[in-house]
Amino acid sequence: MRRVAKVGHPTLYQQVGHPIYTNRQSALTSGPILLLAVFGLPFSRGATKYAMASLKKGLHNCYFCYGQPPSAVSGKVHFFSSRYPRLAGLDMLLRLREEYRPWIRFTLWCVWALPYLHYRAARDNRFPLPMCVAR
Repeated sequence: MRRVAKVGHPTLYQQVGHPIYTNRQSALTSGPILLLAVFGLPFSRGATKYAMASLKKGLHNCYFCYGQPPSAVSGKVHFFSSRYPRLAGLDMLLRLREEYRPWIRFTLWCVWALPYLHYRAARDNRFPLPMCVAR
């Protein structure tokens, strides 16, 4: 006779993938792009755009880990800036989205901010997150 294990409520890991994996995956895909932007800074005029894209992707993935309702980038920036004063420089992202200009200081700041953002998201949340089942 074959025994079948009882399955409890499905977790988020079982439905859409483990959030910490999503967070790590974001760090692994955004990190090299950001480092390429920093090392190519003297040769590339688009380094700031690459840094902006990496930071925006990291913001989105870390915001997902907190279980907040969908929001625009400005809402995510406000959420993390108010929660972590060390990330107050996220306002630079919003200023650059309104009026783009190459900015070396922002690109170099992203090298520190992106790993810190992922570290805080992984530290503050318990994984796997339970899946909410609507009835």
